[in-house]
Amino acid sequence: MEFDITTPIPSFNTYCPLCSRIKEETSLKPKYCKVCKEELIFIELGHIPKEYRPKLTKKTLAGLIIMIISMVGPVAPLIMFFSVNMLFLHIVCMVGGVVIGFIWAFDEHNKQIKKLIRTFIPAEPATIPLIEGVRVFQLGRYLSQDIIPCPKCEMLIPGDSKFCKECGASLLEEK
Repeated sequence: MEFDITTPIPSFNTYCPLCSRIKEETSLKPKYCKVCKEELIFIELGHIPKEYRPKLTKKTLAGLIIMIISMVGPVAPLIMFFSVNMLFLHIVCMVGGVVIGFIWAFDEHNKQIKKLIRTFIPAEPATIPLIEGVRVFQLGRYLSQDIIPCPKCEMLIPGDSKFCKECGASLLEEK
């Protein structure tokens, strides 16, 4: 396959399923995690693999069923015995059921989404890559000190650090 200027070249990250490390890659050769020696999974940027997408669980399904029943269930008695009390009861049941069902359904879904975000968003999302030895932060602060990769996990860290925040490796013997 030939690439020309108009063909977008896909960007890939590698993801370690054991220690959840993410690293940008330029080639698609098989790679292994430097920390735990597990084979890395290649992820095309902007694409979430199917096995990591949120799934419909029993708890989510039960919450959705509670929401539907609470909206439809009290309608029959309301039609048969229409009164202000029945209308009030219908509204209370409907609102209560929808709230409880919503909490049940989306609590589990949110847990899965949070796990997904922790998995696929890098540890330092507030940083932009190195620009001539200076790391630029989104807050507008600049670090003019040296930035070195950790010898164990290759995480970029300030040169005056004594240990790596990611893996805990001591950097004193490296200097």
